Amino acid sequence: MKNLFAKVLTASAFCLLVFGCKKNAGSGRLYLSLKSVNGKVFNNLDPVVFTFEFSHPKSEDVSDKLLVKRKFVNCTNSPTFDTINIPEFTSTADVLGSLEFAFRNGDASAAANPCLETSGYKTDSLTYTFWLQDKDGNKSDSVVSPRITLKK
Repeated sequence: MKNLFAKVLTASAFCLLVFGCKKNAGSGRLYLSLKSVNGKVFNNLDPVVFTFEFSHPKSEDVSDKLLVKRKFVNCTNSPTFDTINIPEFTSTADVLGSLEFAFRNGDASAAANPCLETSGYKTDSLTYTFWLQDKDGNKSDSVVSPRITLKK
């Protein structure tokens, strides 16, 4: 499982620490918002990119995790939950940053493995639920993606 996460992190474009000047209204808690998905239907080996806006409530060295839950429409035998470690960074309280979670559809090393069948991947639709968790166990509100289709 660790190998899977290492491959996902290598293949993913975690654009972290691209901070803007906008404040998160001093919310005082972890914040995560889905800004975009680069499509709704993805063919085999197409890149799938989720772009988020996020902030941390404290100014400190941060070790957050992105929690990812998949809900397939048809497939129930595929793994549905992953924890992705975000590279450590130094946070400025409530300053918004940008984060990307990316993978290639159908790539066996991707955290988004579509349903497996004996002849390979199977086309299915699904939604993703994302949330952040800090080292103290505090969690952001969850965000749900629009339904996307991952083609065989």
